[in-house]
Amino acid sequence: WAVTFVVAKLAVGIGLVAFVIPGLALGLSFTLVSPILAIEETGPFATLSRAFALVRVRPTQVLGLYAACAVVGGFVANALTTIPAFVALYFGTDVAWPLISMGSIVSSSLLAPFNGAAATLMYHDIRFRREGLDLVRRADQVFPPVPEVARG
Repeated sequence: WAVTFVVAKLAVGIGLVAFVIPGLALGLSFTLVSPILAIEETGPFATLSRAFALVRVRPTQVLGLYAACAVVGGFVANALTTIPAFVALYFGTDVAWPLISMGSIVSSSLLAPFNGAAATLMYHDIRFRREGLDLVRRADQVFPPVPEVARG
């Protein structure tokens, strides 16, 4: 019994280190892909490397955002699918599946903009703190860039 317990714990630990932690790191490094793609308008590989570089600077804050979005998403999804689940429990899933599907669609529709806005705010926060984006924007207002026609 003791050997089985130790082997099982080792297998779980190895699985955690080998799959879960790298998967979480990969998910975190791609959290800012959408805002970078939309705002900076770079190509796919440049966007991925830029997202990885920005997340690498502030990984704990991005992890906190990731966890907060997951918790809020779980609460919203559970709140919107609880009533359809009870209806399905009472009437059966063969009758209530359209209601369950609608609850899932509504929760996904509500959460997608929330997660996108949170990722965009995190992107701007990292850019402001790391690269001084606010200073660049203020400088562009005071000293507007010279148009290409006026240069040459």
